[in-house]
Amino acid sequence: MRSKINIILVLFIIISILTSCVKLKPTPDISSINSSSSKEQSSSEASSSEVSSSSSEVSSQTSSSKPDAASSKNQQTNSTKQHTSSKSSTDFSWDKGGNYSGSINIHVTSSPKTTVLSDANAMIDISNVSEGYITASYTGSAKRLKLQVKKDGKTYNYDLNNQGGEETFPLQLGNGDYEFRIMENVTGTQYIQLFSGTASVSLNNSFSPFLYPNQYSNYNASSNAVKKSFDLCMNASNDLDKVKSVYNYIITNVKYDYPKASSVQSGYLPNVDNTLATKKGICFDYAALMAAMLRAQNIPTKLVVGDVAPNGVRHAWNDVYIKGRGWITVGIQSDGSQWKRLDATFSSSNQADISNFINNSSNYTTLRIY
Repeated sequence: MRSKINIILVLFIIISILTSCVKLKPTPDISSINSSSSKEQSSSEASSSEVSSSSSEVSSQTSSSKPDAASSKNQQTNSTKQHTSSKSSTDFSWDKGGNYSGSINIHVTSSPKTTVLSDANAMIDISNVSEGYITASYTGSAKRLKLQVKKDGKTYNYDLNNQGGEETFPLQLGNGDYEFRIMENVTGTQYIQLFSGTASVSLNNSFSPFLYPNQYSNYNASSNAVKKSFDLCMNASNDLDKVKSVYNYIITNVKYDYPKASSVQSGYLPNVDNTLATKKGICFDYAALMAAMLRAQNIPTKLVVGDVAPNGVRHAWNDVYIKGRGWITVGIQSDGSQWKRLDATFSSSNQADISNFINNSSNYTTLRIY
């Protein structure tokens, strides 16, 4: 009887969080835009189109999303043994670090403009495509702008500010030929193309797109989130200790912001320092903060947007990669050879049985990776 009550309680908590998370949707997809004009998809249309356009991307980039049967079985066995929760720091051993006073060196983006795609108003700096990112800007428009990144039939769409400020965007689709398009909103959901260009990308390291800041997880060496990551990890002897310290700090200190979840608008971008300062946020904020803090520690980390059971609503979480090392953290075990999921939003809800939900990969469907 107690087991049934626990299961019902866990499902209630998950449904409550996901119901709030449903409004967290990155800028609606506009993959149907043609070279002259098109309609921006509605939120519901974006959801279905993303599933079809991302299926091959998911299988090639996120092995943890669909693990093999042996991996699933091992995860189930380990979760039954652990049942670890975030109720207190004593439930899971992790080092809280101290006050780091050394130098801070992280991967930072730059825009040297040695190789650019441009016209009188548009600028796409492709000087650092080998490092897994571009920067883009546009001047001369007071309307809503979009940057579209396309490769091999897959499309990522981003809001682009109309003030001429440069923003950073990842090349998460790997090596190959990319097309970049800057689009302007004409009226309603109608867009026209203002500029386009192409570039051939050969990454120096396949993990590079997940080691740098970008529009969704934006930070620099002076960010408080970066400094906090160095505080937390100052005593760590390896990357596994760093992941544990950052992950457990977030799930024990950041609370879910239900009022924000009920009012957040399409196009919302996280502010990692604000999440750290207020100690509250929605799932997008959790995932962006996690990505910033772990990338600052040179740990490849994906910010993932997708659908989560039981109702298939939109959610955000992280995949973290540590090559050749086994590790266990809050109900998730890795054999060290593939990406593994960290869902800080659910783990922060203080329920031991939620680790079983996170461990079940069938509950998560990856749509977009940043």
